[in-house]
Amino acid sequence: MPRPSWKGYLRLSLVSVPVEAINAIAAEEAEVTLHQLHATCHSRIRYQKVCPIHGEVPNDEIVLGYEREKGQYVVVEKDEVKDIKGKAEKAIQIDTFVSPDSIDPMQFEGRAYYLLPDGPIGQKPYAVLLRALAANGYVGIGQAALFGRQRLVAVRAMKDMLCLEMLYFPHQVRSPESIAPDVPRVEVSKEELRLATTLIEATTSDQFDMAKYEDEYTAKLKRLIESKMEEEPSVSSPAEKELPLINLMDALRRSVAQQNRAKGSGAKKTAASKPTPAHRRPSGNRRAS
Repeated sequence: MPRPSWKGYLRLSLVSVPVEAINAIAAEEAEVTLHQLHATCHSRIRYQKVCPIHGEVPNDEIVLGYEREKGQYVVVEKDEVKDIKGKAEKAIQIDTFVSPDSIDPMQFEGRAYYLLPDGPIGQKPYAVLLRALAANGYVGIGQAALFGRQRLVAVRAMKDMLCLEMLYFPHQVRSPESIAPDVPRVEVSKEELRLATTLIEATTSDQFDMAKYEDEYTAKLKRLIESKMEEEPSVSSPAEKELPLINLMDALRRSVAQQNRAKGSGAKKTAASKPTPAHRRPSGNRRAS
């Protein structure tokens, strides 16, 4: 069984059920991942955090910023964000139950997890809640601190287990009214409407099976890769060269010595090119030596 992505409690009033969440999407099977390689040597292309002025930047020198105007930022420290989050309680708090029809499909974020009882102590309350939800078909709505932020969630019964689905908060979804002015209003005749309705009714399925839909692109891509594996040898990325470790103090000493030698050499050339006055000793050469 896949490893759980999260462990905590499912809470309904005074009832707490220890649960674990397992990602419902099998990412390793859902798609084929292609990496970018350098065409010349087949090294993996890396993405580095780079400042346009100072070059590559370490994580401890990176802060967060909100762009209030073009190129103008309000700087927010990572610790300040942590303080706002506070100590996240590992619990899914169900506040209310609603009919599935009352949730606009636009609000579903697309991330879903199976909730399973975590340990023997949670099996009984889990079973009671599961059967109650399956009997009335309701969906529990609540909030939870999941994966680094506060989230709006829906909990529903799905066959023999509970399912957790992420929802967008209402302010994150554009309302139809905000887009309506851009939709052209075109007159439709009764005959056109009748034909369209007839077409919809003719293609309506009484029994629908989602399994008939397959990801043809991924299937073709897998077959392409398999054929290449059989016909062509795999390419190898060259071993990345590790930069030599440099002692900072040693590097500084050598740098200072190199600069002193360069200055001394320049001073000698300057002194040699100028005539030395008879009444003055060549102090410049003494300093250079």
